[in-house]
Amino acid sequence: MAIIQSIRNRAGILVSIIIGMALVAFILGDFLTSGGTYFRKNRTQVAVINGEGISYETYQRKIEELEEITKMQMGTNALDERASEEIRQRTWQEFTQEKIMNREYNKLGLTVHSDELYDLIGGENPHPYIQQFFADPNTGVINRENLHQFLSQMNQVESDNENKKVWLYIEDLIYSDRKITKYRNLLRKGLYATSLETNRKFDDFNKSVDFSYIVKPYTGVADTTVSFSEKDIKEYYKKHKEQYKQKASRDIRYVVWEVIPSENDYNETKTWITEVAEELKQIDAENAMQYIRANSDVVPDARNFAKGELPYQIDSFAFAANTGDIYGPYFEDNSYKLARLVKVVYLPDSVRASHILLQPNQNNYAQVQALADSLLNLVKSGADFETLARTHSADGSREKGGDLGWFKEGQMVKPFNDTCFEGKTGDIKLVNSQFGIHIVKIVNQSKPSKKVQVGILSREVKPSEETDHLYYTKASSFGGTNTTAEKFNAATEADKSLKLLTASSLTQQDQNIPGVERSRELVRWAFNAEVGDVTNKVYQFDNKYVVAVLDKIREEGYTPLEEVKNIVQIELRKQKQAEKLISELEQYKSQGSSLNDIAAKIGAEVKTATNIRFSSYSIPGLGVEPKLVAAATNIEQSVVSDAIDGNNGVYLIQVDKVNLPDESMKNNFNNSFVERTYMSKVFSGSTIVLNDLAKIKDNRINFY
Repeated sequence: MAIIQSIRNRAGILVSIIIGMALVAFILGDFLTSGGTYFRKNRTQVAVINGEGISYETYQRKIEELEEITKMQMGTNALDERASEEIRQRTWQEFTQEKIMNREYNKLGLTVHSDELYDLIGGENPHPYIQQFFADPNTGVINRENLHQFLSQMNQVESDNENKKVWLYIEDLIYSDRKITKYRNLLRKGLYATSLETNRKFDDFNKSVDFSYIVKPYTGVADTTVSFSEKDIKEYYKKHKEQYKQKASRDIRYVVWEVIPSENDYNETKTWITEVAEELKQIDAENAMQYIRANSDVVPDARNFAKGELPYQIDSFAFAANTGDIYGPYFEDNSYKLARLVKVVYLPDSVRASHILLQPNQNNYAQVQALADSLLNLVKSGADFETLARTHSADGSREKGGDLGWFKEGQMVKPFNDTCFEGKTGDIKLVNSQFGIHIVKIVNQSKPSKKVQVGILSREVKPSEETDHLYYTKASSFGGTNTTAEKFNAATEADKSLKLLTASSLTQQDQNIPGVERSRELVRWAFNAEVGDVTNKVYQFDNKYVVAVLDKIREEGYTPLEEVKNIVQIELRKQKQAEKLISELEQYKSQGSSLNDIAAKIGAEVKTATNIRFSSYSIPGLGVEPKLVAAATNIEQSVVSDAIDGNNGVYLIQVDKVNLPDESMKNNFNNSFVERTYMSKVFSGSTIVLNDLAKIKDNRINFY
């Protein structure tokens, strides 16, 4: 029985071990496989801030919200790549600051009460954002009635309303700005400058010295007389390691094939425009500009031009031709062009006008239109235009009774412009533009003169599909053949006609590589490839095809000693040279020699520097020498200093004169001045420290 029990006990232990090993294997298997929860989670995180993972979905939602607001503010349905990138960068800054600062706010119990927020919006001293959006640009005064009416409307509309989205964004900006202001006020209240500090700062800025010096330059010590070991190099590197911090970066080389039009492309474009010229001759005057607009790569300028306002060759043609005549085809700016004289008119060069601007929205358009009709009838019936403008106009001209002064053709939006220049003095008309409804009064016009409307039809010479395919075939053949770094190097060495470029120290935030715009995708490739990898496809960016090889990877941290060894050796050699020169000069000084005597013995010239302050950035004739400035402004007068190892050599100095400031100047230099200098450093420094403590891991390169 005892034996059986022993077997049972041991079997139980064995079973426990087997089960435990199976569990560990299961957990590790899930952890290490690409489908494991841990790695799936990491792959979807765009950042880690203070240990908190930020999902791609959360971050992308923030970007999309800001994109929508930007499009609404700009009045557009789409953003170009540059605007989109600016928004992504802005979102990153706002998002990381919010995550970092919210942690600090929570520790301090710092918040903004709803009553406080309302006071910042509608109170006696509104926030600058309210001033920016709601103040009259000419007077700087906020129309309180309009503001409160707007706030009332925002409280009533749904949250998906476009105007409300913009408003909620402004509210968030005000809320965030108020919290950071409170946080900085706490920092500011914790700063205090003593009278001792204030007096020292006053001296730093105002006390100056004149001194004499001699210098033994490092170049006077031959490199062959200085020696150091590998151990010395390693110790120097270890001691100064913080100087060799590096960010993650990559080095790549790449071949670029720029697609340019072939001779056949030029001939085809010229043939096309020649045929169009024959068609354009047959188009009647009424439809000529419409035909040009439909067929031109560049929208034609439909303004009426006075003599001398057009390019010389077109100007000469237009003012001598008959309506309907065509000039061209002619070649300009890589385009073939035709110019047709569309119209000859006699119009004033400038007009003086007044207006009353009404700005309806989707909810009150009918009411505002009715008001515009009513005001038009009142003016035509003899009512005073200036009085009505001061009462009803929505822009800055209301203060001048609607007077817009004199303006030339093309300075105003087209509907407004055409009304003023094609009408006659004294006309009062209703005009709609993108700014709203205008009641326009033509006050005066200059004498009419001959003007011409010229329609220019332009067709740029672009590479054809055939030409583009030819370049793609070249790039594809190169990339398909040279799939390793060795083959890439051999091919570029053998064919000097290839356009080989280099991009060094690419960072995760870079959007382009040199010579290739909008090439972010290639930067992303570089951060996901291994050294020696060649792009596994041909990248296309606008009219350029690119094949690249990854030459070097630098991870964030410290630059390896091997990569900075030459720099370390230079600094170490300079240090050893300084030690020799210091020993030599100190020996002469110990003999009680004066500065002039030492100069004579070592064959140096005694030079002078005047009016040097502790706050001086450099010394005339010597450049940046901070140790020298510090010593000169702090040693006793008429005493030869200890040897000072500067940037360019080793110095001995002697202060000849101390120039003390007028004590009355202290009246303008008080504790608050010193505290303000502290504040600027603390505000910027606190941001750097909090960012460092947050240990931000930026994974945006995996998504954008």
